[in-house]
Amino acid sequence: MHKNSELQQLFSNYKNLSSNQLDRLIALVVKQEKEKLGLTLPVELKIDYDELSQNSAGGDSTLDFDEKTGQYHYTIRLNANEWYKQYLLNRNQTYQNGDMTFESSLDSLYNLVARVCHEMRHAYQNEQTHIKKDLSNPDALVWLKQELVVTNEKFYRDSHNYSNMPREVDAFNYQYKESLDYIRNYTNIERDNPKFFTTLQETLNKNQRKNVRPLDELTFIVDGKEIKAIEYLNHNMIDAMKTHNITPEIIENSILRYEYNSDFSKKSFEQLMADKQKIIDGLDNTLPNYIHLLKKIESIYDSIINNDNELRKQQENESRKTDENQSGYSIEKNGTSYMEKQQQILQDEAGNEIGTRTIIWNTNIEKGTESIKTVGRLENSTGEYLMKEFSETLGGELQLHRKELTNQNKNTGEQEKFVYQKDSKGNETYYKTVNGKLTYKIIKNEKGFMIDTFNKGQPLETFEYDENGNAIAGMPGIESIDDDYVVHLFDSQVPYFEAENKALDIQETKTIDTQKLGKETLEEQKDTHAKDTVETDMETQMKANDRTQQSKQEYQEQPETKTHSTENPESFRSKMKFEMTPEMYQEILRHHSEAEKNFEREMAENPDRRKAEQTEYGVK
Repeated sequence: MHKNSELQQLFSNYKNLSSNQLDRLIALVVKQEKEKLGLTLPVELKIDYDELSQNSAGGDSTLDFDEKTGQYHYTIRLNANEWYKQYLLNRNQTYQNGDMTFESSLDSLYNLVARVCHEMRHAYQNEQTHIKKDLSNPDALVWLKQELVVTNEKFYRDSHNYSNMPREVDAFNYQYKESLDYIRNYTNIERDNPKFFTTLQETLNKNQRKNVRPLDELTFIVDGKEIKAIEYLNHNMIDAMKTHNITPEIIENSILRYEYNSDFSKKSFEQLMADKQKIIDGLDNTLPNYIHLLKKIESIYDSIINNDNELRKQQENESRKTDENQSGYSIEKNGTSYMEKQQQILQDEAGNEIGTRTIIWNTNIEKGTESIKTVGRLENSTGEYLMKEFSETLGGELQLHRKELTNQNKNTGEQEKFVYQKDSKGNETYYKTVNGKLTYKIIKNEKGFMIDTFNKGQPLETFEYDENGNAIAGMPGIESIDDDYVVHLFDSQVPYFEAENKALDIQETKTIDTQKLGKETLEEQKDTHAKDTVETDMETQMKANDRTQQSKQEYQEQPETKTHSTENPESFRSKMKFEMTPEMYQEILRHHSEAEKNFEREMAENPDRRKAEQTEYGVK
């Protein structure tokens, strides 16, 4: 809570405030609440309002029109017969309750501030339903329904319906938290009289249990019968719109358009989803608040659907259709978090089943994060492969992308491992091991490419290319490499396959005896971005590579500033196939095999060169 110095001074004197000082304290709370709630209209504060005294209301908040100025404003009215006068009558009074010192002045002030916050929350509700054209609070439609449907004061007050009104429940929820925050932040009572502060906290908890409940638990008493509040509001909404002369133009230009057609009919689930997608498609995903806007849109439509039984049924039917059309797919939702799971069967070019994989998307709209994990296994004539992939984005920006491929090579009997990783700065690494020994490594950063070769873990040669992929001390016969050389090199190692969405039956998957799904597959995913001993060693070697870059400056032109583009998070879904065209395979493999042959030939012809090259490039 932002602290106001004048408010701080007034609260510090809470035992001896005059009526003028009390008025000023209330006015400052109203001012601070106006700013916090983002109200755009002026606020008029009235205390000791006769009409409130007559009906015993503690206060009210209305949106009023001033004919003289031609402008709207909020009027906050407080009943001086309640907490206001109680404070003035009980200033500086205390009494003992066991070992707790009860401070009457602070208790009355606490309740008065709570009433102010309650009425200011009503002003916020009015702004959400009447002023802004766009719906920012998903509960605003329910608040508007209450206003249009419940117009009978007797219905509002009798049969305990008042405490179950959605607007009142929201205002109670707000006042309890907010008023205690004022006491906590503007007084020292939590420190000086902790037992009394605990009493205030317990009062808050008790009031919350009594007055704050989820919307679907709220009920009205109608003609002596109990009915769910949201059902009552929905059932009477169309008649209420007609009674209040809500025209088609008003519907189309107000928040009613989210849920209702211009002919007063409710939109179907399909219509709502189409509207939602249209809004999302119209957003600029480069906006800094893009994730916030997505969250807002999701909340709006979730609220509309969740608050209508018929729409929920339509959603469930659509969900079942989706599951039937996309076998092996499931989705779980928890608030603004989603977990999607897709199981697939992998096939070779001839359509033979050679493996399976599982893809899991975890999305948190509120935090702006998305992670994608993939684990797959396949077997063909060349080997038995385990594939893992992990990517993570924050606010649409790539944080980490990692791929791993392990192969039990049937031709050589060796275990091969290939790893590719890209970080948030665009730096890329790739390495290959055979039976746990490093054989090949590439590091790419803003300076260019550094390529190292090894023989059973022992360094052989180092080659360099600048940031444009042009050779500085390049591999024999390879004068340039493209910007995507590192990731393409990894992808070229992955056997070709095609993925088909299908519900997987382990017993029917006879091609691979080691196929694992479910819990075991999820367990394997936990280490998709863990470091192994090779990477730990590589971090040490990278320091030597940096020194190598510095010692070879005479071979390089001054590099221009280069921005590494981060990958579009949506593209991950389409690129999670480890697939390449035959042309891409052949080009990458040609570069790689030519380089390896040249290494072997030159080492055989000049064995003394290895030691000299290692010394020159600083490799130890």
